[in-house]
Amino acid sequence: MPNMPSSISELMKSSAYTNSMHPNHQSVQQQVADWFNKEYANDNNKNTRIISDMFYNQNRIDEIDNERVAGAVFDMFVMTSPANVGRIIQNTLNKHQGTGLTIDGIAGSRTIAALNSIPENQIDNFMDALMSARLNFLQGLPGWGQFGRGWTNRTMQY
Repeated sequence: MPNMPSSISELMKSSAYTNSMHPNHQSVQQQVADWFNKEYANDNNKNTRIISDMFYNQNRIDEIDNERVAGAVFDMFVMTSPANVGRIIQNTLNKHQGTGLTIDGIAGSRTIAALNSIPENQIDNFMDALMSARLNFLQGLPGWGQFGRGWTNRTMQY
């Protein structure tokens, strides 16, 4: 990850960045995108590095032990705002693993620990529940009519 100024890092953790309903969401997202575009201006792998830094590293995907779970969570972060991803994961963990997580939309240390505590023999059931929760969320989005088939196909690969 490039030497990200604390101001950009803090913006990416702020509700203005993570909550699509925040009144400053678009301007904050643009500030972050502008910084990444400037930082990687001369990088031939710019898009890959930006995705890696903005979604994989920022959301601590490398701390998720199970590769299948990590891949799904990473994809969800790429496709959806972090707060929505956090809520979907936390609700699914609570419902299917009885973790008792606070539904705060922050996929932080407790959420990652809960993901890592899923017994290997329960991963398939958890992933089925996560895919179902993801699809329920996507069906409520305005673009579902136009993009729903593609979103479904992508989600079903989890």
